[in-house]
Amino acid sequence: MKNSAAGTLLVIAALAGGCAATGGDRNIAEDRVVYRVNDSNVQAANALRNISNHLEVNPKAKIVVVTHAQGVDFLMDGAKDAKDNPYNIAVEQLKGQGVQFDVCQITLRNGKL
Repeated sequence: MKNSAAGTLLVIAALAGGCAATGGDRNIAEDRVVYRVNDSNVQAANALRNISNHLEVNPKAKIVVVTHAQGVDFLMDGAKDAKDNPYNIAVEQLKGQGVQFDVCQITLRNGKL
């Protein structure tokens, strides 16, 4: 039992060390990530915050945000979050950091946008 507990602690320590080292001088593969937003009211603010955090840890990450259905709403002119903060500020900052925002063509067509 003691060996099992010690082994578990060793694994946890190794994993924690790996997380702490992300974005450091280690030679790790570039992150390539897709964030999906299909409901602006529920997901957009969290997604933008998570993407910002992701880039803080790994500024070289290649991130694409894919939006569809009601997930495109936060990209519209004048869109604001629940705290009345405009989304366009965060979106422009992330675009400046290389984040790509893609919008579903079917959603655009069906919404006559």
